[in-house]
Amino acid sequence: MFFKIKIFAIIFSGFFSTSFGTEIYSQNESIKKNVIPVIFKSVRYNKLAEDFLYKETEKSHRYAFAALNHSYLPSDKARSMYNIAEAYFINNDFDNAIYWYKNALRLNKSLLDYSKTADCFANIGIIFEIKGDFDSALNNYNEAYLFYELIDKHKGMAMILNNIGILHTSQGNYEKGFEYFQKSLKIEERIGNKEGISYSLNNIGLVNRKMGRHDKAIEYYEKSLIIKEELEDYHGVAITSINIGKVYEENEDYYEANIKYNLALKNYKKINNLEGTATALNNIGTIYFLTEEYDKATELYQQSYELRMQIGNKSGIAGSLHNLGRCNMINKDYHIADKNLKHALEIALDLNNKELISGIYASYAELMNEIGNYQKAYSFLSLHKAQQDSLLNIENHRQIAELQTIYETEKKENKILLQQVLLEKSEAEIKREKQQKNAVLIIVGLLLVLSFFIYRLYVFKLKTNKILAKQNLQLNDLNTTRNKFFSLVSHDLRNPFGTLVSVSGMLNENFDKLDDEKKKIVINTINQSAVLTNELLENILTWATTQTGKISFNPEAFNLNYSIEKTLQLFINEAERKNILIGFERGEDIFIVADKNMIETVIRNLLSNAIKFTENGGFISIKTYIKSDYIYISVADNGIGLNENDLSKLFKVDTDYKKIGKSKNKGTGLGLILCKEFIELHHGKIFAESLPEGGTKFTFSLPLKKT
Repeated sequence: MFFKIKIFAIIFSGFFSTSFGTEIYSQNESIKKNVIPVIFKSVRYNKLAEDFLYKETEKSHRYAFAALNHSYLPSDKARSMYNIAEAYFINNDFDNAIYWYKNALRLNKSLLDYSKTADCFANIGIIFEIKGDFDSALNNYNEAYLFYELIDKHKGMAMILNNIGILHTSQGNYEKGFEYFQKSLKIEERIGNKEGISYSLNNIGLVNRKMGRHDKAIEYYEKSLIIKEELEDYHGVAITSINIGKVYEENEDYYEANIKYNLALKNYKKINNLEGTATALNNIGTIYFLTEEYDKATELYQQSYELRMQIGNKSGIAGSLHNLGRCNMINKDYHIADKNLKHALEIALDLNNKELISGIYASYAELMNEIGNYQKAYSFLSLHKAQQDSLLNIENHRQIAELQTIYETEKKENKILLQQVLLEKSEAEIKREKQQKNAVLIIVGLLLVLSFFIYRLYVFKLKTNKILAKQNLQLNDLNTTRNKFFSLVSHDLRNPFGTLVSVSGMLNENFDKLDDEKKKIVINTINQSAVLTNELLENILTWATTQTGKISFNPEAFNLNYSIEKTLQLFINEAERKNILIGFERGEDIFIVADKNMIETVIRNLLSNAIKFTENGGFISIKTYIKSDYIYISVADNGIGLNENDLSKLFKVDTDYKKIGKSKNKGTGLGLILCKEFIELHHGKIFAESLPEGGTKFTFSLPLKKT
């Protein structure tokens, strides 16, 4: 989708009108098998999101999020984010739309996709305009124009000029608005964009109507309507119908005006355009007001107000409140009229909408006159007149007429001037000028291309240097940490190996002198040292594999309770030897999607530690519970516990675990480090809680995925 086309629709505030903008590839087999299908999924989901955007917006929204979840390439992510924003926009969820447009904008900017970057700026500007934040809207439009101009995208440039013209016109600066509409029309005609031409013509017609030039307004409106009907542009037909209806209304042909407004209402409802629907309802209400059917007018104004509150259109809200206030006056409900007019004036002043302010001042003057407060009536009438003088000054009128004349005669004058110049110049002069012009263009083009590549090379070098500097810093920190870790691990390996060498040597030398009981003690010592050494080596090898990124990660659906029970069976004998009771509060079967071997390794490590640090006759508790889409598994013991300082040193590679706690049983801490690595691979967390003499509880969480 390009971006929303903006054009004027009209509402009527009492007897005073107000205008509003409506709107490397790798040969690696695993990449072939895993990444490429994901990329295709993302592309397919994005295409579906775009196809359903205007047909079934909710379905489009779901496809866009599915595309984001399956995105592998940054460009696919940016496209997904943009489509999510589009769906929110269509559903009038403007805050979420801005959030996702900004995410897409940042990513597109980093990818140097200036076309999409400009589209994001443009749509954010439209939303700010709808919300009444004109400064933010103008800032975003200017950013969009710069990026469109950078890539020479004339269609985008014309649309931005058109939208800026609407901003100025809605603020009562008709001269500035007309100037931007003419610039937009010139570009649209040069590139032959019929859709853009129709919208620019419509908006030029609107400015003429504002200045009371109804004949010129109808002329431009009719040109615009012919193009829109050719293009089957329902939105554009609706808007132009409203504008033509407005001219009829001002000429007091209320019957024709009502027909046009109802035609617009039908088209707006057809495309689910809430802003346009609100405008059409408001204008139909005005026809009933002018024909003195005040109950119908009030009902339609109220419907328009409720829609504008729903989408947060501040200007529209103020206009509807103004119209409701006038109906209240007619019905002699002066208190409610004053309340509605006061609220409308506060919003209009905050928006600095001069035209709306002028209308409300006039209505307030009428209200004060009705209740007999003639002094205030005179004051409000003076304020109204001052606003009208500001809006309808002679200079604005003269300059717009002059600009219009210049534009309409410009093409003819250019042709005549060109013919005169050609007659005066010889063929040799013409040929020489063309050659000179082409040479200059070629040189300028080459310089621009060369400058662009030099700039890109400079930017790339800066980014590369920053990345290398950051990686060198990280590498230095990593080497320092690993050196300390291997120093600690080498000490832990030396002890059991020393025991093995010492005790086995002693057994070898004194085998015939030792009785069977002592031989069993020595053999048991050798066995314990061998088991400890084997466990340590296995942990070191597993940890080293995780650090190289080559560890196999194979998620699957499995019963968590069954895995816990299976792991418990491994420790029954050891627990019975220390007379330790292990309790597992087993609830309903819980199925999770995770790497089964990794999770069982984590549970095994935590249980082994709990038994190791629990005194004889102690108790260990295992619990599972679900909270906020995560499954939590905890292993708690009633051992001697840890103080706060020791607790903070857990899960760290450079910690000397021999210095932690008061227990005689000491470990390397590598098991906990492995647990942390495995859990974080699953996007989960692991943490410990403990009090001195109060036991220790280790808890880890995993995302709960339905299978």
